[in-house]
Amino acid sequence: MVYNIDIINLNLKGNIHNYTTINFDADLDAAGIERIASMFLFDNYSTQGNIKLNATVRDLNLPFRKLPSINGNLEVNNGIFRLPWMKKPFEKINLISSFRGDAFDITADSVKLGGSSIKKGVLTVEGLEYPRFLIDISMDNLEIEDLKSDKAFEIPVIYKKSLPAKASGDISIFAEN
Repeated sequence: MVYNIDIINLNLKGNIHNYTTINFDADLDAAGIERIASMFLFDNYSTQGNIKLNATVRDLNLPFRKLPSINGNLEVNNGIFRLPWMKKPFEKINLISSFRGDAFDITADSVKLGGSSIKKGVLTVEGLEYPRFLIDISMDNLEIEDLKSDKAFEIPVIYKKSLPAKASGDISIFAEN
């Protein structure tokens, strides 16, 4: 399938086996996603940037109980994205992701969240069925107010056989101020 609309160029091909396993190859180039954000139920003020994706995805199983094997890369430049429960968006997002089958890295440089400034953030994940993650964030400064939400914080139920129940990892956050 080749899809070209306004700023989106998508080349997607693949198959679904027994209605449960999806395999596909994707090439995506989208410059200025704020122009089409509303098509995907995002507002164009808190979703912006340029995205390039080249990926081969294998064994994406439904229901989702393990990570699929992914090879390829993802790049986001000049991004802005607001998580639904947060007051302020992440801004100036520049990230590079490298996918290597059963492992991937996402590295973001110089991300802003209100008055907070992330110098560098790295997410590393290894393993498909029992993923092990490492989140390492180095910040110039952290304003606790930037993390506050209008909504109550809730941790949803994590089911025994679900992917989140199988995941483990470490989180390191360092803020100079």
